[in-house]
Amino acid sequence: MDAKPPTTADILGNDGVISRLLPGFETRPQQMEMASRVEAALAENGLLAVEAATGTGKSLAYLVPLALYALRNDRPVVISSSTHVLQDQLIGKDIPLVQRALAEYGIELAAAEAKGMGAYACQRDLEMAALGTLALDVEGTESVKRAHEWMKHSMETHADGSRSDAPRVSDEVWNEIRVDRDTCTREECSFFETCFFFQARRKMQAARMIVANHSLVFADLAVKEEGGRVLPTYSVLVIDEAHKMEEAATSFLGGEISAGSLRFTLKRLYGARGGGAMARILDQIPSLKLPAKEKRALPDYIEKQVIPEIVNLQFTVDDAFLNFSRAWHDIADRFPALGNAPASVRGGRSDSGSVRDNVRGARALRLTSAVYRHPAFLGAETAGHHLAASMDLVGERLRTAIQRLSAAATLFEQRDLAMLRSAQEKLTILASAMRSFFDPLAGAEDTVKWFQPEAPRALADVRLAAAPLSIAPHLEQRLFKKLDAAILASATLAVGRSFEYFTSRAGLAGELASRRTELLLDSPFDLASNVFAGFPVDLPAPEDPAFLEEAARFLWRVLKVTKGRTLVLFNSWGWLRRTHAILEPHASKLGFRLLVQGELSKRDLIREFREDVSSVLLATSGYREGIDVPGESLTSLVLHRLPFGSPDEPVMEARLEAIERAGGDPFRDFSVPAAAIAFKQAFGRLIRRNSDYGVFFCLDNRVIRKKFGSHFLATLPKCQRISGSSTEVLREARAFLKRFEIDS
Repeated sequence: MDAKPPTTADILGNDGVISRLLPGFETRPQQMEMASRVEAALAENGLLAVEAATGTGKSLAYLVPLALYALRNDRPVVISSSTHVLQDQLIGKDIPLVQRALAEYGIELAAAEAKGMGAYACQRDLEMAALGTLALDVEGTESVKRAHEWMKHSMETHADGSRSDAPRVSDEVWNEIRVDRDTCTREECSFFETCFFFQARRKMQAARMIVANHSLVFADLAVKEEGGRVLPTYSVLVIDEAHKMEEAATSFLGGEISAGSLRFTLKRLYGARGGGAMARILDQIPSLKLPAKEKRALPDYIEKQVIPEIVNLQFTVDDAFLNFSRAWHDIADRFPALGNAPASVRGGRSDSGSVRDNVRGARALRLTSAVYRHPAFLGAETAGHHLAASMDLVGERLRTAIQRLSAAATLFEQRDLAMLRSAQEKLTILASAMRSFFDPLAGAEDTVKWFQPEAPRALADVRLAAAPLSIAPHLEQRLFKKLDAAILASATLAVGRSFEYFTSRAGLAGELASRRTELLLDSPFDLASNVFAGFPVDLPAPEDPAFLEEAARFLWRVLKVTKGRTLVLFNSWGWLRRTHAILEPHASKLGFRLLVQGELSKRDLIREFREDVSSVLLATSGYREGIDVPGESLTSLVLHRLPFGSPDEPVMEARLEAIERAGGDPFRDFSVPAAAIAFKQAFGRLIRRNSDYGVFFCLDNRVIRKKFGSHFLATLPKCQRISGSSTEVLREARAFLKRFEIDS
C-alpha cells in the first residue's frame, strides 16, 4: 500500500470515495459506528458480536476496514455467510464496489469465492466419459455431451467451470462428472494445470479477501486438526448471518451413517451388473507393469477375495439397516410422541426415547439409557457390530489390493486406485463410528445420538446420526481461540438488548469473554412511523382446538383489510395445510392469489409473490429469513404462532435436559430466547427499505397474556402497537394503512 493509505472514513464516510462512485449513497451513522468498532476489534485482537438491523449497511461496514487490514498485513481474511443470497451480494456487488474504491488510490484487492470440491466439473472424467473410456453408473449420455461441450468452452474462455454455470443436468449425472475427493489424483492427473477446482484454489491462495459459507468454514475446522485444509490459512474471520452458526457447526462437527451413502460407495467399487472400479481394474490388469506371476495371481485375488466380500457387504448393509428400521419402529411406537423433554418445558417427564415428526410423519428416536436397554434395540446393536466387522474386512481386502496394484501408472488406473483408497479409508472410519454409535458409554456426556428415519413408512431406512451436545467448547477452543480477531454479525443476535444467549452458545462466554465486545445497532428506518403491530387477545390460545378455525377467520379479515399483500408464517406444515384448506375456497372472492410453499421452488415462489402485488404467500419457518421483498407486495406479515422449536427434536431435547441437570430452566434459558430471536427474524421480513411501511400481526395471544411474552415484545423496535380485541386491532390497522394509501 502507499505511504498514506486511505482510511475507512476516506472510503465510507461523508464525501468518501463510495459516495462519489454511487450517486445517492448516504453515509449512515449506524454504518460508521459499526465500521469503527470493526476497526477496533481488528486492532485489539477482539471478538465483536454485532447486531445490525436491516438498512444499516453492515456488509460495507465490515468489508472496508477488513480490506484495509488485509492489505496492510498482507494476510487473507475470510468472510462466511449462510445463504447464497448474501454470498452473491458480496461477490457480485459489495466487494467489487470496495475494489473500485481502492482502485481510486491505485490499490488492488484480490478477492475470491471459495466453493467446495464438488461444485466443479472434473475435466478428466468428462473427457473420459465423452470418449467412452469411462462408463457412468447412470443414464445420461446426452447430458454428458452437453456438459463436455460446455467444459471445452469454459477451458477456452477461462470460466470457472462450476455447476452454477453448467448446463442443467440431474444430480445423479453431476455426481459422476464433478470433481470428487474419492477419485481425484491431484498432481498426478494430466488435467491438473487446467483443473477448474485447482485453478480456483490457486486464485484463492493469492486472494486477500475470501468469501466462503458456514459449511466450508466448519468443514475446514473439522479436517484441520488431521492435517487437512479446505481454506487457506487465515487468522481473521467474519461470520455474517452468525445466528446460523450453531446449526452449521452442529451439523459439521457431528456425523451420520446412511444406507444410501454406503450403497453408493460399494456400488462404485462393484456394481450390481458387474461395473465399478474393481471390474475396470480387472480389465486393465493385463496392461499393467507387473511381473507375469502377479498378473495371474492378482485377478484371482480380486475375483475370489475382494469382490465376494464387497457383494457380501452390500447384503449386510441391507440386512443391518432393516434391523435398524425395525428397532426404530418398535421402540418409537412404544414411547409417547412427546418423548422426554424436560418437565419445565412440557409439564411432564419420562425417561424414554425422544420421537419427533420431522420427515412428513417420520419420527426421530434419540438413544437414551432406556432405548439402549430396550429388548428391540438388541437386534439393531448386534446388526451394527456385524456390519462394522464386515466393513473392516472389506477395508483390509482393499488395502491389500491397493498395495499389489501400486505399479499402476496410467490416468485410468490412478483414478480407480484413488477410489479404492478413499473407500478403504471411509469403511474403516465408518466401522469405528458404527461401534461408537451402539456403545452406550461412548460420548455419553457430550454427544447426542439418534435414529433418523428417511421416510414415514414402517420399514424405511434410518440414518444413524450423532452431534455434539454443545458446540460452545468446540468453537471456543478450536476456532475463536486460534484467531487474531473475529466479527460475528447478524440482524438477529440479541434477545431484547442482551447478547447473553448468543455468546454463551457461541463459545464467547468463557475464557474468551475478556476479548469479547458487543454492539447493537437499531434500524436507521423510521419504524416508529411506518410500522403497526397488532396483537388480538380474544383469539383462543394455540392449544385450544378452536384456535385453528378462529385464527383462519381472523386471517381472512386481515386479508380484506390489507387487500392481500401478505406473508403468513406457520410453525409447521400441518398448520399451513389446514389453514390453506379453510381459506382456499374463498380466496377468489377477494380477488387475490393464494401462493403456498411447495407449489414452486423457493426462488420462483418469492418471484411470483413479489410480482403479483396482491398475492398472499403461506409458508413455514424457512421463509423467516433469506427473502427480500421490498415494496407493496409485502405490506402485511402474519405470524400464526410464536416460533418455538420442537422440544422433542433430538439435539434440542438433549440440550434442554442438560440445562435442567445444571440447575437451569430450559424454557427460560433456551426455548424462549431461541423463539424470541426467530420472532425477530420473522418481523425483519416486513421493512426492507426506507420507503416501506407495513402491518404485523401475531395470532398467538401468549405474547400478551403470558409473562414470557415480554421477551418477544422486547425484540420489536419502537413502533405503533395495539393489543385488544380482533375488531379493535383490525380497526387500528385499517386506519394506519389509510395514512399511506389515501389515493386508493
